Amino acid sequence: MKRPPWTDETAITWADLNQVVRRLGFTVGVKDTMISASSEFRGLTDATRNADDFTRCSVAEVNPFG
Repeated sequence: MKRPPWTDETAITWADLNQVVRRLGFTVGVKDTMISASSEFRGLTDATRNADDFTRCSVAEVNPFG
């Protein structure tokens, strides 16, 4: 499966999201915020076991494992 490109628009979405997460006092890993930003920019839902971090990023997420 080909991954979508990391564009300038995705990077701006990531910077905005990262700033909000930090202002709320949360620490979320760079990869998780990048995934969340990509999903948010494209209007997608994240499927993950790591629901806490993705919930902190305020993006739609689902845990298909539980």
